[in-house]
Amino acid sequence: MVDVTWSFPIYAQHFGTGILKISPDSAQVKEGADMIDELSHTSSIIGWGVDPKDGTKYWIVRNAFGQTWGENGDFKVIRGQNAFNIESFPGGYDVIL
Repeated sequence: MVDVTWSFPIYAQHFGTGILKISPDSAQVKEGADMIDELSHTSSIIGWGVDPKDGTKYWIVRNAFGQTWGENGDFKVIRGQNAFNIESFPGGYDVIL
């Protein structure tokens, strides 16, 4: 599991199933956009996969909205394209036992 801070798109708060992909009018694709200024949400990447229908690679992301949101509280974000800056700002912790 990796915690990430990313540019959660406002329209995704009503997201159901499928793979969340970047929209062409998002701030990330506008020339000169400041990635850090766009950060708005923290979630945890808990896994990854590949859509068997079209081969799209995706991250499985756990949100804080609860199990009634998305797919039992999780959702998929396209992987390998840094959609919404999700691959730019990973966090983590060293565990000392």
